[in-house]
Amino acid sequence: MKTMLRLEVAPKCGIYANSSFYSQPDIYDAIEKTRAIIEYHFKNVNNPRHPTPLSDTLFASNLALNGVERDEVYYGFIDEAQFRAWFPNDDILHEFHDVGVTLVCYEHAFRIDGNAQCAMPNLNTEKWRISLARYLEYGIPLDE
Repeated sequence: MKTMLRLEVAPKCGIYANSSFYSQPDIYDAIEKTRAIIEYHFKNVNNPRHPTPLSDTLFASNLALNGVERDEVYYGFIDEAQFRAWFPNDDILHEFHDVGVTLVCYEHAFRIDGNAQCAMPNLNTEKWRISLARYLEYGIPLDE
């Protein structure tokens, strides 16, 4: 099984959530708060670590090779190094924690990999979920 790390404001709802979650007021508020945090920290940054899915050439190529549409997958990170490349500053993770964002690890037999991100077709198998405060203090949980 392959794994994927993902930041979520609610189960299966990432911090860059799509419009299907906007009908739920509590999730909508959390998404708006995470967007404000992201805009504040990255407003003047033209950063290649944060490419759109189609700007990540390896990801776009693997997506096409597997015949998958970009709106048919859930996005995340291959490992902690890829996750921290997007969010190297602990301050942003503390702010995410304050609005209820958690770090989740999912498992699936199929994962589409990119240089800066990855994706899975579904999020049916959650391996673990931790608060960002716990992550910042202790790191990624070790496999049992």
